[in-house]
Amino acid sequence: METTLTEENYEDVGERQVTVGSIDGITLPQFTADNWDTIQNFQAREDDVVIVTYPKSEGDMERSVRVPCFIKVPFIEMVGLNPMPSAVELADNRSLPIIYLAENAKDCLVSYYFFHKMIRVSPDPGTWDDFFSSFLSGDILWGSWFDHVIGWWKAVDKHRILYVFYEDLMEDPKREVIKVMKFLGKDLCDDVVERIVDHTTFKAMRENPMTISPYWKNHFSVAQNMIFDEEYKKRLEGSDLTFRTELSQRI
Repeated sequence: METTLTEENYEDVGERQVTVGSIDGITLPQFTADNWDTIQNFQAREDDVVIVTYPKSEGDMERSVRVPCFIKVPFIEMVGLNPMPSAVELADNRSLPIIYLAENAKDCLVSYYFFHKMIRVSPDPGTWDDFFSSFLSGDILWGSWFDHVIGWWKAVDKHRILYVFYEDLMEDPKREVIKVMKFLGKDLCDDVVERIVDHTTFKAMRENPMTISPYWKNHFSVAQNMIFDEEYKKRLEGSDLTFRTELSQRI
């Protein structure tokens, strides 16, 4: 049965317990702000791979994961870290492989709004209209989507970063798995690649209409879509970074 995101499905349960801080003008959870020095001094192991996303840029990926993501892949901002002797930001480690997963802003906005509605330790998002405006201005937890995706896009040429688009992953998971494996220096036969695709969440995600359709259309008004497109064009002007809000083929 298809699941539909609605205000009624994601009403807040109980009182919110929220404390936030700020680093360089960006609103962060208080525990993250308190540990920022440790996070910046993160010491990667030789076999580490870092996965970076703007919040909720994996769409509804977590719905199909049997084991919570934070168990399989620890969040740097939520776990104890081994500090480095000097302050070296994560992206300054040029040999560290970083995979950046990006999703189009419209679907990300919808996912992030309902995430805020559901999670009591996040700030109250207000109404859909309120959050829509806050998202465009970047006045939300973890800051501006525009600054995040553009900042990491600019870093691709200077660091060991693979920029992966969620829409590409949904459209052709095998192609994207091969791309990731090559980036990590892994040469796998087709059988192994097929098993990776089959044993990950991709199949379940592709069978879920919410992950393959432009779900933002169920929430954006005509006026909001026009406002968003205008802001998007302005913010990404001068950049060759482009996103798709629809897949080019039915999956």
